[in-house]
Amino acid sequence: MKKIKSRGVIFGDMHFPLHDEGAFSCALKVIETVKPNVFINLGDFAEGEMVSHWRWSRRKRPPLEYQLPLIDKEADEVNMHMDRIDYVLDQVGCKKRYLAMGNHDNWYNAFVEENPYLEQYKPENLFKIKERGYKWYPYGEIFKVEGTKLYAYHGGHYERQCKILAVILFTDIRTIVKEVLFNIFQVFM
Repeated sequence: MKKIKSRGVIFGDMHFPLHDEGAFSCALKVIETVKPNVFINLGDFAEGEMVSHWRWSRRKRPPLEYQLPLIDKEADEVNMHMDRIDYVLDQVGCKKRYLAMGNHDNWYNAFVEENPYLEQYKPENLFKIKERGYKWYPYGEIFKVEGTKLYAYHGGHYERQCKILAVILFTDIRTIVKEVLFNIFQVFM
């Protein structure tokens, strides 16, 4: 029998604060049960409604004095749920944490491009990604999970693959992946 080298849990497309609380609570229980040493957040952790170009389409954006309190409120809610993930990861001792920015998360970058003096609204700053201990990757960048043959990214770049959550490239590896709110994988030696 081969020894398990690595065990991980993957979350994707949570869209806080518009998530399904029952599914999210269940996913947190999965972390408690699996006790992963690797956690991957595949992005779209934030809905980004308050910075979405769709919210203001065909209308002029209101002044920043109106927008910023709404963005701050949404960010507080996203951070609260990210804190819940971090708490459970800390409880099980999961140190390897990866995050791929999704297209919804990237909308915050577009907002900052329009308002370059508001750097604190970049998603990596607003959601304290580095402080949380994540190694993070910009939207669309494929990354390799250290110590494995697993590659991942937030999908949606190509019409044929618009619903894909991750591209997983592997050889000589046994992987358990279930596409739901969370995925679990085990890497065997």
